[in-house]
Amino acid sequence: MRNKKNAGEKPSIVVRLLSAVIVVMLLVAVITGVGMVSKLKEAYNRDEFSSIAWYAGQGDYGAMITQFRNSNYDVAPFDSQYAEEYQLAAYADAAFQKRYFESAGDETRTADLARRMEDARASITDLAPLLDEIDSIVAELPSHP
Repeated sequence: MRNKKNAGEKPSIVVRLLSAVIVVMLLVAVITGVGMVSKLKEAYNRDEFSSIAWYAGQGDYGAMITQFRNSNYDVAPFDSQYAEEYQLAAYADAAFQKRYFESAGDETRTADLARRMEDARASITDLAPLLDEIDSIVAELPSHP
């Protein structure tokens, strides 16, 4: 009988207050969750977590070029805190290709790649010592028959 009597009554002020607190806490949790997802997306965008910069620091130029091409940095340039690393990748990419087309006798492609190398070299300041390292690696490559 008691349940029927309580069914028509209004909830007490304590119950209503606790319900309001729970609703506010749920809203805060949802807003915080959305903010965390947004931050997570930022952490993994190509500018914040640059594998090109990491590969450049490791001297792994083959992986750096692969990442550069797979991410289409050469097709879609953009402003970035890693702009110099991207230019280094563009330089290395052009240098290795130039070596191939040079030994294959393709003067048109060789000239275009030399221009790309010079454009990239002009943008590189702090990483300039790595240019010499890339040049020495390319010079040691065997000629393409």
